[in-house]
Order: sequence, then C-alpha cells, then structure tokens
Amino acid sequence: MTARKESWAARAERRITWAESAEAEARRLVANQNTDPAFLTQPGRISGRAAQIARSDRAFALLAKAESHRAKAGSLRAMAGRNAGDAEAAREAIRETRAYQPGESVVSVHYGPAVVVRVNAKTVRIRTASGFETTQDKAFVRPA
Repeated sequence: MTARKESWAARAERRITWAESAEAEARRLVANQNTDPAFLTQPGRISGRAAQIARSDRAFALLAKAESHRAKAGSLRAMAGRNAGDAEAAREAIRETRAYQPGESVVSVHYGPAVVVRVNAKTVRIRTASGFETTQDKAFVRPA
C-alpha cells in the first residue's frame, strides 16, 4: 500500500473513532432525560425543560456529526482500497461477457433504446430510434 493510501486508511480509522465518541456523548446527553409528559407539556418557560431541549438538540447534532464522520470514513476506505486500473479491468470483464450481433436491440446508459449497427472489439456502433448513430463502449450497453 502506498503512503497516500495508508494515510487515507489512518484518517478513516480516526473518523470512526470520532464518530464513536460523538455517539457516546449523544447517548450520555439523553440518558437521564425526564420523559414525563406533564413536565414536557407544561405551559410557560421552565428552565429545566429548556436545558433538556438544549441537550436533545445537542445530541441530535452529535448524531448527525457521527453519521458524517462514518460516511467520510467509508469514502476514505473505498479510496484506499482501489488501485489504478480497477475500473478499466471491470469494464474489460463486462466487455468479455457481452457478445452483440448487428440488428440486435440494446439499451445504452447514455442514449436509451437503440439497435446495434456494427460490432467492434471494445465498442458497438448503435442507432437510436431518432436515427442518431454513435459508438458506445460495450460496458455501457446492455441487451434490451
């Protein structure tokens, strides 16, 4: 693993640790809250209730922060786990499994329904219903 990927993996672990501590703090904030409906629905300003609401708001903010840290850690782990050429290797594997014939109906991810006009090694020439012709990578075309 390169130094950059090791750095990404380490940052991901730090973010997971931060998320866990934020979740623990949120649990601590809401652990001893008063759930008495009479207390929560009294009219007027009650300082204890205002403090409880502030703690709840802080707990929700901490949970959102923890979720953000977990999402970023997931992205960092994904980046650390990828290597140059992985995407091309995946497209090549798809190309090898797909064999098309001229006249076959296909669906392009970019142009929608189309008909194969010509088949090449890595690409197919397609014609859409409007008559537009273009060349598409076989990885971006699937049988209809």
